[in-house]
Amino acid sequence: MECYYKFDIDTTQILNLDYINRKAVENSGKGMTLVISQLALKPSFFNYLKPYGLRDYLMLFLRRSGNLNEETHTDYVTDEQPHHYSLNILCQGQGTMSWFYRPEGGGQMLRHPNDPTRIIYETFNGMELDPIDKWTDGKIALVRTGIPHGVRNDGTEDRVCLSIRIDDYGWEHAKEIYNNFFKTSLQ
Repeated sequence: MECYYKFDIDTTQILNLDYINRKAVENSGKGMTLVISQLALKPSFFNYLKPYGLRDYLMLFLRRSGNLNEETHTDYVTDEQPHHYSLNILCQGQGTMSWFYRPEGGGQMLRHPNDPTRIIYETFNGMELDPIDKWTDGKIALVRTGIPHGVRNDGTEDRVCLSIRIDDYGWEHAKEIYNNFFKTSLQ
């Protein structure tokens, strides 16, 4: 199973890094904050993604250097429906994103306090899971979020990762959606 698909794009062409970095500093003590998509993305990227169901708010994940707690989880849209993928863009640092096989019997369902009606997780805290794959290099990747995954930051730099969600079009079509923009709009 392909767990991630990398893109080789200059992040300054698609992101408003001044806004993102300011929000990262303002929320440095948290593990995650929400940012306004229209302010975080360059207008051409925002306008391209909006018809595909781009969310009004995007998740900005903040992981300190040396944080080895993967917090393995699966993202859900509802209590029964996983969210299958996100475009993750590393604005700072790298870390390692890992994917795992879902254990028989599953994990524990939780709702995130920042947005309990829309951010639902199945967590696997304290469980030993069998690994599938790891993303360790590159700044931008479409990543599977509908299977158990987690992030460790064993690097020397804090990790700041913007996670962009659109509606579910299936893995292959999602790759096409992003590739079409990157190939036609960023010449």
